[in-house]
Amino acid sequence: MSTEWLALKGSRLRRDLLFLLGITASSLQAQGRRVSVVDLAGQEPGLTITGPGQGFGVIVQALGNSSGVIVADGSQQAIFFFDRAGRLVRTVGREGAGPGEFRSLRWLGWCPDGTLVAFDALLSRLSFLDSQGVWGRQTGAPMWLGVNNPISCGVEGQLTSLIARPTALQPKGQVTRVPAVIVQGREIPDTLLTLEGTAYYFAGRTPGYIDQPLGATAVVSTSGDWLVAGDTDRNIVYRIHLPSGRLDSIQLDLPKIRVSAEAWEEAKSSRLAAEPLTRTRELLRAVLSETPRPELAAGFTALLAGPDGSLWVRPTGRGTVTAWRWYNLLGIQRGILRLPSNVFPTEIGKEYLLGIERREDGSEAVVWYRIPAGVF
Repeated sequence: MSTEWLALKGSRLRRDLLFLLGITASSLQAQGRRVSVVDLAGQEPGLTITGPGQGFGVIVQALGNSSGVIVADGSQQAIFFFDRAGRLVRTVGREGAGPGEFRSLRWLGWCPDGTLVAFDALLSRLSFLDSQGVWGRQTGAPMWLGVNNPISCGVEGQLTSLIARPTALQPKGQVTRVPAVIVQGREIPDTLLTLEGTAYYFAGRTPGYIDQPLGATAVVSTSGDWLVAGDTDRNIVYRIHLPSGRLDSIQLDLPKIRVSAEAWEEAKSSRLAAEPLTRTRELLRAVLSETPRPELAAGFTALLAGPDGSLWVRPTGRGTVTAWRWYNLLGIQRGILRLPSNVFPTEIGKEYLLGIERREDGSEAVVWYRIPAGVF
């Protein structure tokens, strides 16, 4: 029996005990635990992948494995496979509705058997590939998924997704918070968690709606056996251990910042830059032109789950550097990771970070950083 296993088992037992006693993360943080800081903002990435030809458009996902990096480009409707040196090995997919083609590539993820699955929102279709990019099969997505992206693929192809259904029946010309549910399953999903949801603006002059930048948002992430879901307005994160269904929560201590005119313009530009399809981007631009600015920004904008139940949170803020917060298995903040604000992590491991870098010229790249061993 290894000491590593004993340490992990002990951590789980302590976390279970805290869960039963109802001890919150904030009460533990008050004990003055040491917080480690790693600064990657002033460092060059260990690897930068700018993409083939004219480069990437809008990257919807970047994944790593032992062979290299896999990038799903929602603008080019293609999946690119790179080796560990960043050399292009294979390109899969193109614009279209036939086999091996995409109309609106929105998500890419791993299934437990090592298969990749891609989701096309317009075609409502799932495409399965092996880890080297060899096509397997394509099937229709479950009807309950709609245009909502999956967030993970489970055993026997079970999908997990955050489902929000804003409709044209909402009152026009105002912001409305639309409830969201996290579901998991195949044809008939089970509900794992219900959230207060995301604030949407339903346009009065333009047909359409958009999630309000810097407003209340439901965010979710999965890794291994863990799912984390956040309410950015209430500064709370729920954590579910998927095999057991056990649920606990972490109350974050993050300030709400007044939204200036400059911050509002930056937030709107960032929201548009994240949309892969040009035709959709132009519609969103029109809706954003009449979207009201929130008085206060939500406490955080993104989160990432760790495979051991730990948690990464991106606080709301401006500037060239963002200080991501790391909460360990017990829900105690024990680390800060400083990153350039234009880098959006897709994976943070014990000794590496993989992320998407948004550049001033509108292009995107994939970056890989090394994290010192033993810090997180």
